[in-house]
Amino acid sequence: MICPVLRDASSSLAKINMRFFLLILGSILIVSLQLTWLPKLAVLTITPNLILAGVLAFAICQKEEKNFWWAMIPILLFDLLAGRPFGVFTLSACLMFFSLELLSNIFFKKNDLLALLLLAVVGVLFFEVYQFLLVEVFSIWRLIEPIKLSVFYFSVALPIKVFYNGLLSLLGLLIIRKSQLLFSHGQIFKIK
Repeated sequence: MICPVLRDASSSLAKINMRFFLLILGSILIVSLQLTWLPKLAVLTITPNLILAGVLAFAICQKEEKNFWWAMIPILLFDLLAGRPFGVFTLSACLMFFSLELLSNIFFKKNDLLALLLLAVVGVLFFEVYQFLLVEVFSIWRLIEPIKLSVFYFSVALPIKVFYNGLLSLLGLLIIRKSQLLFSHGQIFKIK
């Protein structure tokens, strides 16, 4: 007969292993969609970014049992396979995650749509600024071409990126909220 403490520990370990397996499987699926299917939805060579939208949605969620390393797996996998210098996307997404999480914990306490939309827009802008700064640093070492800022970038490309990724992050928040209703006994995190 197994001790009840050991039985509880083994069942919680099995749940963690299953979550990790599902996370790896989901990460592979999301990254493969991002690299193969989503470029077909490009508008003026700007594609929606599922990984960025997922990190945005995860950063906006309230911190209860949230672990940043769960968001790192798809980020690292995408950065390894995307064909850019390794680290630009990862560092930009990490800096955006921590900045947005801090901003959402300090300033946004309500659960209204306007606050969530504003956080999504600010998160995309944080990501773009961090990516621009990191590309400039990498271009000093001639690892990547620097981003050339133009009127086109600010008037067309940036609004399309904000729209695509903001809409996807709100969709990710909706999916997280619906999954909490289905699995309310084992919540990972709560929406503010």
